[in-house]
Amino acid sequence: MSCITKCFCIKMLGKLIWTVQTAVANAYYSPAERLARWLLMCEDRVQTTTFTMTHEFLKVMLAVQEDGVAAVLSELQNNKAIAFTEGKITILDRSLLEKIARGSYGIPEREYALVMFQKVNHGHLTNGHETTPTEPAVRSIFDDD
Repeated sequence: MSCITKCFCIKMLGKLIWTVQTAVANAYYSPAERLARWLLMCEDRVQTTTFTMTHEFLKVMLAVQEDGVAAVLSELQNNKAIAFTEGKITILDRSLLEKIARGSYGIPEREYALVMFQKVNHGHLTNGHETTPTEPAVRSIFDDD
């Protein structure tokens, strides 16, 4: 298999994993669980814990009414998982957000990381950096023998 074909297959497999998990999350998880998942994914990708977003954006993203956005934000803030002020959300406790997100976050991220040749350390993406000297090497199903 050529390098370009391998890269294409890896990218498509990663997208498929993410798409299926998003569909499952939207169908079976509460708005608070979906927001927790979404905030964790944002932090994974942009490497920051503070995000600027409006109630209108959250309403569309979570598919809830305006009062639903306020309720979800209040729930996560009362649990001390996030702080929300003037259009900014700050993640205060990532491990608590992971618990709130339940199964909607973690499994697809680990699978995607393995497919994309990143290593996973206790459920957190490591962006390819060694975390322990005994961590096993990741081998893709697309590697040549």
